[in-house]
Amino acid sequence: MAAPPPVKDWSDFGWFCTTYLPAQTISTLRQFAAFIEQSGNVYVGIRTGERKDSIVEKTKLAFHAMQGRNDFSRYQDVRQKCEMVGKAVPNRTPYYAPPPTFGGVPAGGSGSSSSGESTALHLKGATRTDRQL
Repeated sequence: MAAPPPVKDWSDFGWFCTTYLPAQTISTLRQFAAFIEQSGNVYVGIRTGERKDSIVEKTKLAFHAMQGRNDFSRYQDVRQKCEMVGKAVPNRTPYYAPPPTFGGVPAGGSGSSSSGESTALHLKGATRTDRQL
């Protein structure tokens, strides 16, 4: 697999921490922690049997420590390694426009039938059972 292009700045750091990291599996996050620890100066400290939310949080803290020291070259290197083994996650949620309301009237669920029969019966004052008799 080709290596992803290296990040050029901190601009999508928030997306990486809040969207990309939580989308990974526990085993992948453990690999990320190993990459971070191998890069030096940051200890992630993941234990056996630890829950995913805890692993995600510790990994985020390690990346935040890199950002706090403004160690961009280390962040760039570790992130590239992580993206090579992690699953792809779109960095933007697609926008889907809501359905039109046709003049402010909510679509569907108004209770009238498509033929308009119940409305006509109501206007005449008759009920279905009266009409059937």
